[in-house]
Amino acid sequence: MNFRSAFVSVGVLLVLLAAARRQAHAQGTYTQIDVPGALFTQCFGVNTKGDLVGLYEDASGVDHGFLLSGGVYTDIDDLGWSLAVPSGIDDEGQIVGYVSNYPAFSGFLYDVGAQAFTELNYPGATITIANGINNAGNIVGYYEVGEAVTNGFELVGSAYSEISRSSAVMTQAYGITSAGYIFGVVNWPKQEVPYNFAYFDAKFKNLNLPAGFTLTAVNPEGTVLAGIFMSRPGQYSGWVYRSKKYIFISFPGSTETLAYGINRGDEIVGWFVDSSDNVHGFRWEPPSDASPR
Repeated sequence: MNFRSAFVSVGVLLVLLAAARRQAHAQGTYTQIDVPGALFTQCFGVNTKGDLVGLYEDASGVDHGFLLSGGVYTDIDDLGWSLAVPSGIDDEGQIVGYVSNYPAFSGFLYDVGAQAFTELNYPGATITIANGINNAGNIVGYYEVGEAVTNGFELVGSAYSEISRSSAVMTQAYGITSAGYIFGVVNWPKQEVPYNFAYFDAKFKNLNLPAGFTLTAVNPEGTVLAGIFMSRPGQYSGWVYRSKKYIFISFPGSTETLAYGINRGDEIVGWFVDSSDNVHGFRWEPPSDASPR
């Protein structure tokens, strides 16, 4: 997609988000994802090929990152850290996320082919979390300095740039499109409602999402968004904005559903809680007769 077409598509999306309030429950296909033998499974990212990444707890109570590709589960563990949480994956097999030896946190880039980790640390930060990566290899996330500052960041090559709003308590970048548009959330002082934003050329744009909607993912074209809807404290469902309307994502029989990742085919991944309070990953595929975006 060239710059002009990307600009037009994202611009149209912003107008539609500001105007649309139609909502529906999602049709399509739900698939439960469970790492064999896991006590819980959570999915966070998916690429165009359908490869997905997430986190699970084994029978011994130890947490592991994982990649599901071609029906095969592969652990993603950095032996220098007690925990590795993958949050995003691009089409080239580059995975981003964070590693932790609590209270220490660092972002990471993991090359599936080379099976190699590269730690990511924003200069001067005490905590760095990587959330998303596009096919150009540009990475977004957020960093913290002590307990005083939380700002988003973009990493292009070896150069970090800050993404923040003046006076904001917390700015977090969650996703980046192929054209370099960055999407995320700002939490303001003494304000419970988050500010969901698009960011490009050092400018913020309020997405004006309905009350209770929080953005967590954007597709590579920047035309479809996904996230979490809080109907009341502690009660969540997923949502996707496509075909000019908001669609609720709720795994059948679940008590809660949270959506965290989306790919070019508008497949959604995340996790849900069943009636027995067990946590499972899921994949949602839109119906084949869905109207064009």
